[in-house]
Amino acid sequence: MAAHGKLRRERGLQAEYETQVKEMRWQLSEQLRCLELQGELRRELLQELAEFMRRRAEVELEYSRGLEKLAERFSSRGGRLGSSREHQSFRKEPSLLSPLHCWAVLLQHTRQQSRESAALSEVLAGPLAQRLSHIAEDVGRLVKKSRDLEQQLQDELLEVVSELQTHYLALCLLAGQEDVPGVSHGERECRGQAPGGRAAGGEAGRPECPHHHCCCH
Repeated sequence: MAAHGKLRRERGLQAEYETQVKEMRWQLSEQLRCLELQGELRRELLQELAEFMRRRAEVELEYSRGLEKLAERFSSRGGRLGSSREHQSFRKEPSLLSPLHCWAVLLQHTRQQSRESAALSEVLAGPLAQRLSHIAEDVGRLVKKSRDLEQQLQDELLEVVSELQTHYLALCLLAGQEDVPGVSHGERECRGQAPGGRAAGGEAGRPECPHHHCCCH
């Protein structure tokens, strides 16, 4: 009966250990999956931003060219006013408030906006888009290194857990071999102090057993 109880106890410990290891493996696997998912989402976001910057640069460049053409076309029409009295006055006093002055300011503002859009297009398509692409590549490399490192640490952790379980089972087996069926720990102490229930000197030399309910009394 004692052997059967010992076997059931060992099986119970083994089943509990396997359940805990299974749960631990699932948690570690979820950590890796979340790491890869977060890294992939960030990399895709950076790639989308870089693509957006390139598309925006194309729009800004096209807008700049359109503004430049518009300003050039309407500037050429101003030649018809070259002989007018208002145009002559504007040449003498450019700050004069007049429809011709407003027209000149509008054309100047259009050309300025065209230049700004061209400069913005150059920045978006050049340094900014390239920087975002490089960051996306760096994120991909960091995620891969982190995943490999985490996988290595998880393998080492599971190996240590397996070794601890092996030592624990060995200690359980060793403790089970020391247990004698039908003899309590207190009885073994009494018998170790006085073999056969008596001391070497007879009744007078018999030591008092600290266990009052064992077989020595």
